[in-house]
Amino acid sequence: MSDPSSKYQPVGINVIGHITANLGLGVLARAVVRVLAHNAVPVAAFDVDAGFGRSGADLSLSEYLVPAPSDLLHPINLFVLPAPSLHQILPQLDTVALAEGRINAALPMWELPTMPPHWHRILEFFDVIVAGSPFIRATHENALSNVFTIPAEIPLFLPADIIPDRDRFGPQAADRVVFLTAFEPYSDPARKNPLGIIRAFREVAAGSHNVHLVVKMNNAAKEWQADPALRYLADASAGCDAITFLTDPFSYEQALGLYAAADVIVSLHRAEGIGFLPMEAMALGKPVIATGWSGNMAYMRHGVACLADYRLVPVDATGGTYDSLLAGEPATWAEPNLKTAAGWMHRLAADEALRLRIGEAARTHIAAFQGRALRAEFIDQLRELHASRDLLCKTHAEKEQRMGQISGMPLGQTPAERLLAVEARYLKQAVAELDAQLQEIRASTSWRITAPLRSLVNLVRR
Repeated sequence: MSDPSSKYQPVGINVIGHITANLGLGVLARAVVRVLAHNAVPVAAFDVDAGFGRSGADLSLSEYLVPAPSDLLHPINLFVLPAPSLHQILPQLDTVALAEGRINAALPMWELPTMPPHWHRILEFFDVIVAGSPFIRATHENALSNVFTIPAEIPLFLPADIIPDRDRFGPQAADRVVFLTAFEPYSDPARKNPLGIIRAFREVAAGSHNVHLVVKMNNAAKEWQADPALRYLADASAGCDAITFLTDPFSYEQALGLYAAADVIVSLHRAEGIGFLPMEAMALGKPVIATGWSGNMAYMRHGVACLADYRLVPVDATGGTYDSLLAGEPATWAEPNLKTAAGWMHRLAADEALRLRIGEAARTHIAAFQGRALRAEFIDQLRELHASRDLLCKTHAEKEQRMGQISGMPLGQTPAERLLAVEARYLKQAVAELDAQLQEIRASTSWRITAPLRSLVNLVRR
C-alpha cells in the first residue's frame, strides 16, 4: 500500500485521458485519478476530448483538471488511453512527454492476445505499461521490447446514491425477470456481442413468458445518423415483444440505476480488457452471466459469476473493425456457447433464491477485490522507476527519436470510415446468415419434393 509518509510522497502524477467522458474509458480514467488521490498522491489531470459529444458529461473531478498541457508539472506522466488515441495525442503533447526528468507510463486498454504490429512503435515510446488485468499484461509483455509492465487492479468508485430505476424498462417488464446488457458501439459491437445475447434470450423467451431483456446502448447516435448496430439489433429482435432497447443519454449514476434495477446482467463478450459492466454489476450484488475468458477473469470465478464456456475462433471471422487494425496478423477471441448462456438464463429466471445467492457472493468477492485495488501498489512501482530513471528508463534522445517515428505514422480510420466499416460488416453477417438459412432449406425434404414444381415455374417465367 502506498504510505503517505513514504520517501516518494513528493512525486506526483499527471493523468492524461478522457476524464469527463461518458464511456468506459472515462470511467477508467476517473478511477485512476480517484485511487491516486485516495493514496495521497499529488495529481494533475488533463481531459482529452473523446469526440462525438461524449466529453463534459462528468465533472466530478474538476478540482484535479488543469486547463492546458503546460500545467502538467508532475514528474510522472500516466496516459490512460488506448494505442490509437495515443498515436494521435502524443505528438500534440510532445512537450509534456519529452519534458526533462520525467517518465512516461501508459495504462492502455486492449482486448486481444495479439497486438497490431504498428502499435509496437507507439507503445515502445513509453517507459512502462501499467496493465489493468493479467490478460492485458500478458499481451503487452509478449509483444513489446524495452518496456516494463507492471500489474494494477482497477478499483471501482460507485456513487453512494444509486437509485434502482425499474420504470425505465417499461410496463411490460414490471412482473418479469429482467436481463440487462449494455454496450458502447464505438467499442465494437462484434466484440461486445449483443447479438449473441439476443439470440440466447430469444431461445429462453420462446418457452417462458416471465422474462425480459433490456439492451442499453450508450451513445447510440453518432452525429448525423444512428449507429448501424442499433438497426441491425432491432432487426434481430423483430417479433419478440420481450426485448426493449434504451438509447437515450444516461449519466453514469442513471446507468448504474438501471443495473441495480435489473435481476441479471449479461455480458457474452468475445473479448474484454477488463469489463466494467460485469464488475459494476457484481459490486451491486447482481448475478452476472459472462463469457469465461479474457480480462474479466481477473475478478471472476465459478460460484460468484455464471460463466459460459467458449471456443476460440479467428477474429476476422466476425470482426471487421479488428480486420483493419490487425492488418492480417492472426488473432483469436472467444465465441461463447449460447446454449450454456441460455441454460443460465433458464435457471436464474426460475430460481430467485439462486439469483440472490450468486448476487451476494459476487458482492462479497468484488468487495475483497476492491480492497486490494485501493492499495494501488503500482504507484510505488512508478515512483521506484522514476527514482532510477537514469538507469531504467529511456534517454531524452531516445524519446525524441521515437516521438518522430510516431508523428510520421499514418492515422487510422476516421469516424465516418468506421461507420461504413461497421455497416459493411453487418451486411456481410446478414448475407451469411441468409445463405445458411437457404442451405438448410435446400437440404430439407420439402425443397426436394417441390423441385419439379419450381422447375415448371421457372420454365413459365422464361
